[in-house]
Amino acid sequence: MKNPAEQFSKASNLMYEGKLEKALGMFLEMEGNPGLAPFCYYRIAQISNMIGEPEEAYDLYYKAFTAMPNITSRMYNEEHSNYGYVFKGMKEEKRNTKCPICGKESTPRWCYALADTVGYNDFFNPVRMWMYCEPCNHMFARDFPERLFIYNDTPRSANSAYFAYYSEILATIRRFGYASGMTLFEIGIGA
Repeated sequence: MKNPAEQFSKASNLMYEGKLEKALGMFLEMEGNPGLAPFCYYRIAQISNMIGEPEEAYDLYYKAFTAMPNITSRMYNEEHSNYGYVFKGMKEEKRNTKCPICGKESTPRWCYALADTVGYNDFFNPVRMWMYCEPCNHMFARDFPERLFIYNDTPRSANSAYFAYYSEILATIRRFGYASGMTLFEIGIGA
């Protein structure tokens, strides 16, 4: 019988090489091993994202965190900013599937484990689902911690008063040649 840790490592390498189908098959075979199951769920979640199944990824990430709350300390070295993270259960969240720009119903597009990021803030749940609005091409987070809504009980909406201000900033970026495209990728919170 092959060494399970070596098999897991081989499957992970295949995943990173883009050989997703082969890696997925190996992880599915290993998920019956109680010691490897949480890690397999995590990797299968990553592959699910890569093949366009974010809702499956979301469920699998939580399956991994539930099975092994300290999984990040087993996946990363001590220098990783989330090395000591321990999942303590889901925090209450408000869910919004309608685009905050145009109000249209949106679809899940991408999911990732926040604990994989540098500087994860434990205020949030460890898995984030990103929604895509086809009519206006806007992407937004589906779930927000309930505590964000202590003084405001609705998801944040874009404030059109800021559009002129941001339009001038974007025009300046184009005018000075910092960017020439027509697509904007903005990361942050607020309007």
